[in-house]
Amino acid sequence: SLAFETRAVTVNGELIFAMAWLVLVLSVGAIFLLMVMIRDGEMSKVASLFYLVPAVTAVIAWMLFDEQLN
Repeated sequence: SLAFETRAVTVNGELIFAMAWLVLVLSVGAIFLLMVMIRDGEMSKVASLFYLVPAVTAVIAWMLFDEQLN
């Protein structure tokens, strides 16, 4: 895409919302939740939850973006 598209970025509400979501919810929120879970539970149980990430991501993509589960 670098060869065929411009490098201009349009700053609008959608971009700001997406960046805020990525920084606040997915980064800060996920690390905070991970630390709380480690503090309150066993590390092995918390680590096993990482195996759920691909499946949950697929279900969310199916629900929100009408992706096919195949």
